[in-house]
Amino acid sequence: MTSISWRRAVRPPSVTRVTGRRASRSRGQAIVELALILPIFLILIASALDLGRLFYSQISVNDAAREAALEASRNPTSFIPNTACTSANKESNRVMCRATNESSGSFVTIAPADVSMACSTNPCPAAPVMGQTVSVTVVGHFRLITPLLAVFFGGQNTTFATTASAQLLATPPAVAVPGPVAAFTVSPDSGLTPLVVSFSDASTGTGLSYGWAFGDGTTFAGQNPPSKTYSASGIFTVTLTVSNTGGTSVATQTVTVSDPAPAPPVASFNFSPPSGPTPLAVTFNDTSTGTPTTWAWDFGDGTVESVKNPPVHTYTSPGTKNVTLTVTNSGGSSSITQQVQANTVCPSPISSFTVSPMTGVKNITQFDTTNNSINMSTVGCNNIWSWNFGDGTGISSSQSPANHIYTKRGDYTIELTASNLGGTSTSSRTVTVTN
Repeated sequence: MTSISWRRAVRPPSVTRVTGRRASRSRGQAIVELALILPIFLILIASALDLGRLFYSQISVNDAAREAALEASRNPTSFIPNTACTSANKESNRVMCRATNESSGSFVTIAPADVSMACSTNPCPAAPVMGQTVSVTVVGHFRLITPLLAVFFGGQNTTFATTASAQLLATPPAVAVPGPVAAFTVSPDSGLTPLVVSFSDASTGTGLSYGWAFGDGTTFAGQNPPSKTYSASGIFTVTLTVSNTGGTSVATQTVTVSDPAPAPPVASFNFSPPSGPTPLAVTFNDTSTGTPTTWAWDFGDGTVESVKNPPVHTYTSPGTKNVTLTVTNSGGSSSITQQVQANTVCPSPISSFTVSPMTGVKNITQFDTTNNSINMSTVGCNNIWSWNFGDGTGISSSQSPANHIYTKRGDYTIELTASNLGGTSTSSRTVTVTN
């Protein structure tokens, strides 16, 4: 069996002491080197910052000159030399205000004496013409922080001068434009609903703008509107307004739209009573169809009426009256005639007659009747006499019939009925017939 023994390695003391001295010298050397380099580094950083400030200041002066030149091109007389911009003179000293305001807040300083302006025409014109120019020179003052850069710029204080030019804004002379004359055509300008209408512009003038109003609340902006449909009846005023730089002109026309005509009406009426003695009061009622709008009544006795249902009409003279009703609407007219019979006032009849002889022989004796009825002579009363001889025979419409012969014996009652429009009356007589 092999045994292994371990021994601790011990570094010689001389080696440890040499290393410690070397490390101490290295730290000290580094501190010295840093102390030498740090000021140089800080100077370089400050110089870099100065260069940035210097560059920004140059841009600020350039911007101030450019903005002032632009303002001068618009307002060449708004500049007061060597005068600071204030709230009191900001309108009359606009060029100075623009230059100094543009540099406000930068590292450069611009005083009123540092801004100058000159026009190609001296003095600067209040009303420029094409081709005239203006130049604005701005001088800015800048101070360096580091003396290192001052060596290159001849000192810590330096200046920047920039000149910017612009063409004066000239308003071209106004060219007179003739005013327009509005005009248009309409086709068709009337008709039945729904009516499709076309409009065509006929206005004269250049550079025109158009505005249409069609009279029904609708509008159109353009030269020639599309066709328009009027779906309601009425009279519509169409207006065209045209404009250009020379003025405005207006033209109007009317479009008349009507509803389609309805079908003609059909006349009809009823009345009551249809006949009667005078004075005869008759009531008439319209029963026409087809929505008539006017009514014309002719009552056949020289009187007329023009309402739908006339008041009660009274006939005072007898006769047959032809009553005509004519009804009309926008589609046409129609008439109808009916008759009213107005009769004479008829007195009530009284039947009366005589028979001779009162007794006779069958197949031989002739019985003669004589009509004596009264109130049966008025013309127009429809007078009728009806005879009944009692043996099943009779006769009507005869005042006094021919003699009557009975063929059988017995007692017979002869009756006479007198009637007219005033009433009816019956009388009788009895005769005796023997063998």
